[in-house]
Amino acid sequence: MKSKDNAWFWVVIVLYTLITFLRLINHQPWFDEAHAWSIAQELSLFDVFNLMAFEGHTFIWYLLLMPFAKTNFFYPWPMLIMNYLFAFVSVVLLWKKAPFSNITKTLVTFSFPFFACLPILARCYSIGVMLLFLLAILYEKRLKYPLIYSTLIILCANTSVMAILGAAAFGFIFAYDLIRESLKDNISKKDFILSFVIMAFGAVLILWQLGFTSKLLTSESGDFVSKFLGFLFGDFIVLNWISLFSFILGILAVGTVIAISKNIKSIFFYIFTIGGLIAIFLTVYAGWPHHFIFLYIYTLLSGWFFLKNKKRSRVIDIAIAIMFASLIFNDKSFDIIYFNSRSMDIAKFIINDENLRNSRIILYEAPSKSTLPVLQANNVDVWDYCSGAPANSSIIMNISTPLCTMKDRVYLTPYIEKVLSKDKINYSVIGMPEDRPFEHVFMVKQGNKRVIFEFDRRIKNSGYLLYKTSVFSN
Repeated sequence: MKSKDNAWFWVVIVLYTLITFLRLINHQPWFDEAHAWSIAQELSLFDVFNLMAFEGHTFIWYLLLMPFAKTNFFYPWPMLIMNYLFAFVSVVLLWKKAPFSNITKTLVTFSFPFFACLPILARCYSIGVMLLFLLAILYEKRLKYPLIYSTLIILCANTSVMAILGAAAFGFIFAYDLIRESLKDNISKKDFILSFVIMAFGAVLILWQLGFTSKLLTSESGDFVSKFLGFLFGDFIVLNWISLFSFILGILAVGTVIAISKNIKSIFFYIFTIGGLIAIFLTVYAGWPHHFIFLYIYTLLSGWFFLKNKKRSRVIDIAIAIMFASLIFNDKSFDIIYFNSRSMDIAKFIINDENLRNSRIILYEAPSKSTLPVLQANNVDVWDYCSGAPANSSIIMNISTPLCTMKDRVYLTPYIEKVLSKDKINYSVIGMPEDRPFEHVFMVKQGNKRVIFEFDRRIKNSGYLLYKTSVFSN
């Protein structure tokens, strides 16, 4: 790296570190983050493998969390810091090894995926992106170190379904090269056999966890277009069209350059990753913003993979720069679902109130369940309305359970009497958007029973209300 480039790198990386770390220390885990911790805390590795078909992920993130979760070690900091390090290393690898201009790398670095999502949201995705970048970097030396490369492929595939596509694409290309070079006697039989054994073992792990078809709900698959447009569109009409145009232009420009080159491996990687991801969104699961960013990441990786074997392409460089620049101007980091969960505040509010701490707390919506690791660590009696059982890691979004979100101020009540304690005061934690009026007292019926919700107090700055909840016979 030239001295000028090195100076640019250090300016960007210092600025990136300062801002993202400030974001990190003010972040409070949302449901998916807390849920992964609960799974790692309560389940064995064998149980985790069997659960993954419902989770839609693979096991490595949960395995990494286990030592900290099972010892209840300073939640949520081990999870947040570990994830941050993976995202940080990904950015460093991008700068040191990716064949793009400094301007493009800068725009990628400060875009929503790498600046707000991956380093802050402690999920399984950052480690997958880091491993995908390593696979792109080590591609040139894949036949020199085949055992290392095949191991990286199965590690990457076992981080998330999003990463499986990239890992599989690299894996198929690597397998083709192994066979071709073996026929030319350019690779030892030992390396050939062991590499395939490692990848076959990884495939078995994937099938064990996800099966041939995941058990994810497919009811939302038809909502992909509307959800993706919601991801692109913000408050400003001009920026909305810029975001949409930038995405279409970028993904088509990169694909066109690759297609014109007639480089079969590059064409395969582009179609397999981006086409596979879109197929999943259209037919299996409509996705959310933290999934949609992989459309951008795989476009970047397609350009990276292509440029590793070709001269620098100004078209690809500019196309990727435009794509990621649109996610700077249309930043989603204000999204309350991810970045303003207030889960730690809600949990501390309950723990610091003696009456609440000794009561039974009933949780309804997924966001309120992000409080579980803290409440459970402090021995608060917490029950889940969705399953009608004590709250634990079995609360997952993809199992068919009764609807547990409010509609017209009335809750469906198949489990309400079951979760109420006869020996304690019961409090329901209910999310209530500021623009929706709430009643100080409301009632739902279940057979000859009446369940009364009496407003108790707001949980400050959280959007949640506490209702004292009682049941009466007619």
